[in-house]
Amino acid sequence: MPHTVLIVTRAKTIESRLVREFGAQGRGLHEKVDSVADKLDDKVVRACHYVATIRNKTMHEEGFALSDADLKGFLKRCDWIDRSIRLESVWVTTWRPIRDVLVFTIGISVVLLVPMFLIVRPLLTWLKIPDAGPRHFWNDVIITALAILAVLIGIAIIIRLNRKLRR
Repeated sequence: MPHTVLIVTRAKTIESRLVREFGAQGRGLHEKVDSVADKLDDKVVRACHYVATIRNKTMHEEGFALSDADLKGFLKRCDWIDRSIRLESVWVTTWRPIRDVLVFTIGISVVLLVPMFLIVRPLLTWLKIPDAGPRHFWNDVIITALAILAVLIGIAIIIRLNRKLRR
């Protein structure tokens, strides 16, 4: 019986932390973990499912009991989950929004500025406006190739960020 109280208490602590810090929703720990799985590391999600399974077996299966060694491993896993959730919470609330804004800004800048160079360089050549240094055909080819590559990278960044923001 003492193991049962300890197991249920630790599972309940993890469950309430998921609700409080990530806005998890659902009826049990399994559903709550699944509702915020995109915000957590896959290892944390698997560990939470393990804790939920042990908790459910403890409560619903007659005769189920963890050995002392298994209980010690269970408690270590719960401690690890607590630490990981705390770190994920700091990452989600503090650094992830900053990173997303920076990535979006860089992506938009690349997508908007590079076409300007694609238009301006040929326009300068076509209008025969002198450049600051010697002009060469291969310089324009290299600049155009780099500009196209930068546009493609910028588009890829925006698409990836848009997918993450939809989750």
